[in-house]
Amino acid sequence: MHYLGKFGSQASRQEYDRLIAEFVSNGRQPTQHPDEILVENLIVQFVDHTEKETGLSGGSFERLQRVLRLLNDLYGKLPVVQFSPMALKSLRRQFLESGVCRGTINQYTSIVKNMFYWGCEEGIVPMEVAGALRMVRNLQSGKTAAADYDAIEPVSSVTLENMENRLAADCQKPAGTSF
Repeated sequence: MHYLGKFGSQASRQEYDRLIAEFVSNGRQPTQHPDEILVENLIVQFVDHTEKETGLSGGSFERLQRVLRLLNDLYGKLPVVQFSPMALKSLRRQFLESGVCRGTINQYTSIVKNMFYWGCEEGIVPMEVAGALRMVRNLQSGKTAAADYDAIEPVSSVTLENMENRLAADCQKPAGTSF
């Protein structure tokens, strides 16, 4: 229930219009106080937004689901206002213990941060929570137990030409000959 002000006043009408506008912009869903919103609720809304608005699909969407599933398992029942940098670092430790490399851990951590940033933009997550998560830095090369993989270099143009010539020659051989 909301108190709009003195009945019939200009202020009460403006407050009513503001509340209705927020209700409509929230997809005709009632807004909740951040203390009442759990991490699992934020995850559901973020996944719904991601599916409808960004067109994320395939491997990228599966990666998002994998990350958010672990987040939900560990922190789903926690109010979003209580999700802290320590919670994010604990989640990051879980990623590390699962054996993924440093770059992947940083990507996974960024997915969680971006979900909270989106929640802040939507008025679901308090600015203090999203801002605090921004302070969690990426793991740095050589300063963590996470594996670092060498960058995969592109194939040289000489190797590519040799392969093209070999494939062209193989495709021109008569039927019944061995490759």
